[in-house]
Amino acid sequence: MARSTPAQNRPRQSGKRSGWNFFPLAVILALTFVAIVNAVMVTQALGTFPGEAGVENGYDLSNVYNKILAAQDAENALGWKLVMFGRDQHLVVRLNGRDGAVLGGLQLTATATRPVGPENATHLTFEPDGDGHWVSTQPIDLGQWLVDLTATAPGRHFIATRRVIIR
Repeated sequence: MARSTPAQNRPRQSGKRSGWNFFPLAVILALTFVAIVNAVMVTQALGTFPGEAGVENGYDLSNVYNKILAAQDAENALGWKLVMFGRDQHLVVRLNGRDGAVLGGLQLTATATRPVGPENATHLTFEPDGDGHWVSTQPIDLGQWLVDLTATAPGRHFIATRRVIIR
């Protein structure tokens, strides 16, 4: 009988490693990647944040909230319907009364600001176009705008804010 050497008694290893040996490393790399992407996104968000929304805290805004609700109720009592859109780089407004008739004899002013990014306010005045629409006398750049409109008529006052896309 031949003698076996200790090398022959050991189980043979194939030299291949199982993919599961790399699983912990893959998890660590994936979580590191997610953390780096999140850090970059937070840095970008904080670097481009334009600041406060006009008040120092929500408490100040809540103190005047009943006044805001009363003003909204007064506007709703008028029953005016507002349509606002862009045409040829001008803002077009149409106001109808409770009965659906076009309102005339109004004085309209508006301030258009960009909803995101640096503040870029454009003050607008309007003239009637003869078709029941009011068209801004100043052109407005293409893109998205947040428009604060004020319409006044003898004894009536209407304020509305709409988001408009000028194409």
